[in-house]
Amino acid sequence: VVAIADGGINNKTVWFIENVTVAGRRVVFEYTGELVSDTEIRFKRQAAGTPSPAVQFVARRVDPR
Repeated sequence: VVAIADGGINNKTVWFIENVTVAGRRVVFEYTGELVSDTEIRFKRQAAGTPSPAVQFVARRVDPR
């Protein structure tokens, strides 16, 4: 389990950061998402302070039945 921090919501945009430890080093991931429907948020995740490209993914709400 990883805690999220420093987040917020503004209209259809959500953002937050995730602090993790990878191979003994602290890494901060910055997430930005856009609500595109009642069941879908499109996210981008970027490691703070790195030139690596952002990873894009979609979070979807599923019917619990």
